Amino acid sequence: MLRVYDITLKLALRHKPLMMASFVIVLAATMYMFVKIPKGFIPDQDTDQLTVITEAAQGTSYYQMVEYVKQIAGAVSQDPNVASLMASVGGATASSLGGPNYGQLVVHLKPRNQRALGVEGLIKDLRPKLDRFAGMKVYLQNPPTIRIGGQVTKSLYQFSMQSPDKDELYAQTAGLTERIEKLAGVEDVANDVAVQTPQVNVTIDRDKAGAMNVNANQIENALYDAYGPRWVSTIYGSVNEYKVLLELEPRYQADPRALSLLYFKNFAASWSRSIRWRAS
Repeated sequence: MLRVYDITLKLALRHKPLMMASFVIVLAATMYMFVKIPKGFIPDQDTDQLTVITEAAQGTSYYQMVEYVKQIAGAVSQDPNVASLMASVGGATASSLGGPNYGQLVVHLKPRNQRALGVEGLIKDLRPKLDRFAGMKVYLQNPPTIRIGGQVTKSLYQFSMQSPDKDELYAQTAGLTERIEKLAGVEDVANDVAVQTPQVNVTIDRDKAGAMNVNANQIENALYDAYGPRWVSTIYGSVNEYKVLLELEPRYQADPRALSLLYFKNFAASWSRSIRWRAS
């Protein structure tokens, strides 16, 4: 090793201009490769998994969401690179994404040596197939190996905006979303502003309710019984147990006129109605 080092050192000292030129060439090549070679804080990896976020129009019912997600799941499961998947609608995942009009699919892929496409290639292949479903927007993600900060969203990159003026914030959010969509190389641009969800505002006629011995708490409980997740009992079987959910039939839940059919029991055990409703 010492003899080899001695020989190379003598050659380098004997050809100083050539060594300096080599140094400049290597430095320039290093700078060029630093710019051209793909890089990132935590590079994307193929972990045999991808995530599909589904979004329907605001106000879409749970039952319609189930049908939409079934169609998306059927299309994804037919891909030969997919081993299995799990689909969910509502619950904590939908709440974290922005509302009940969201669903999620966690897709498990076959091992890499059994697949023709990597996860990024599979996303490019699936995107046009899933864009053809009417009423749904589909966002595909290669889950990051390590998630640092932020929250669970439809896209891997987030930009947060805040303002004390709510109307101005909503307007600027829509404008920024539109401008980002026009940028080359950007896909799946969306925002989490949900201000178009149909809703019914219920105003209690407190004078009339008080005259009939019905208070606001009774009215709120009756509405929650009809439209909220009211678990009223548990049925115990030999090996399983089943929760009993009290609610209106779905056909009544979708019609705001059904509010006028709700009755509230007063203190004297008589029945009365005492609400006004306004749809918006």
